[in-house]
Amino acid sequence: MRILFVSLTAAALLTGCGGSPAAKQEAAKPAVKRAMPAPEDMHFPAGGRVEVVQSAEPLYGKPFLDGGNIARYKRGAKQFELFLIKCKDEAAPASMMFAYKKTLADPKFIAHFGGYAGQDSGVEVFLFSKGVWMAGIRGLPQAEADQLARDFASRLDYLAVRRLRVQVLVDALDGFVDLGRGFVTDRHRVDGSEFHHELD
Repeated sequence: MRILFVSLTAAALLTGCGGSPAAKQEAAKPAVKRAMPAPEDMHFPAGGRVEVVQSAEPLYGKPFLDGGNIARYKRGAKQFELFLIKCKDEAAPASMMFAYKKTLADPKFIAHFGGYAGQDSGVEVFLFSKGVWMAGIRGLPQAEADQLARDFASRLDYLAVRRLRVQVLVDALDGFVDLGRGFVTDRHRVDGSEFHHELD
């Protein structure tokens, strides 16, 4: 009996020390390396901007957000942030925004933006999406954030985020672009001055 007891004890100890093969395999998996997003400085208003930083990790540590850009601002005594996430398709920003909205205290639907405003752990947040962009403002009261968001949204260029279909005649000798044919981008006609502005 003593020999049997010792054998069973030794077997139990060996099993406990070794761990299951599934657990070992899980521990051996390499951490997922996220790609660093491209700088998007041109989309953020310049006034009062202190810096723009990129993060490959989910912004603000929120698992439902992708990595993106955060622009930090200081205007007088006010400090706030704008953030921007470029997604792979137009469905993703709305999904992220709705997930973020569910974490806010007293969320309000902002009809003219199709976005939300509320508090995130005491910080005022204003959220909206446009095309493939998920965007937001943190640290400003709703009325001020609304005004700033209009400017911010206008900088999320339509041509930069959609496939551009252009019909153009180019003179190979001097690179002259004949604007007589016009430009068409996803059913929107663009005149010459607008297109030159986008090229610049």
